[in-house]
Amino acid sequence: VEGFQRVGTAFVLILVLSGLRFALRAWAWVLCTEPPHALRVRDTFPALVSGDALGNLTPLGLFVSEPTKAAYVRDRVSLMNALSGIAVENLFYVLTVAAVIAGGTLALLAIFDVPAVLRVMSLLALAGMVVFLAVTLLLVSGRVRPLGWLLGWLERRRLAPAAAVRRTGKLQTLEERVYTFARRHPSRPLPILLLEFGYHALGVAETWLTVAMLLPDSGSVTVLGAFLLESNN
Repeated sequence: VEGFQRVGTAFVLILVLSGLRFALRAWAWVLCTEPPHALRVRDTFPALVSGDALGNLTPLGLFVSEPTKAAYVRDRVSLMNALSGIAVENLFYVLTVAAVIAGGTLALLAIFDVPAVLRVMSLLALAGMVVFLAVTLLLVSGRVRPLGWLLGWLERRRLAPAAAVRRTGKLQTLEERVYTFARRHPSRPLPILLLEFGYHALGVAETWLTVAMLLPDSGSVTVLGAFLLESNN
């Protein structure tokens, strides 16, 4: 109660910033949809919010959130188109997440005198993020097909689930559409990435405003501090 009293009417602005963050990701999803099919932000925004809500409120996470988003827009596009658009948007999203985490780690190490153990852990995390970025960029380039390779490897050893074997063709089609999206639509990756980075920038603004309202001395809250909190988040 005391916390809400400190935030006061700024809570409305915090909600607006949070809503705008979802709107940017919803717009990115629109750009990730394969033409000639079309989705609108008014389709993807409620799908994104409801899917993320279910993913956060249940222990099933991505296993329920992503199918929920696809089911929400099935009246506008096919299930295959919805799933491929969501997968492409998630690829670009995790790419920017890795970049933000890496940036936050670098800022922490460069500006603060952290204990030796934390420095080693941060360097290991940074190395992991660099590897993760490289793998994600490789996937976005469309040069590898990890799902197809894994299914083939399991099938040769008769370990592949029967349900997956029956759907091999559809899964390969989905993988092809997801991992070759950037090559087939070269004008779209940049605006999608800008929208995803805008999502993180609004997260920094939301964090800064929230902490500024909670702390007695709001002058001590810096954008860098908000960025570090958001990168940890």
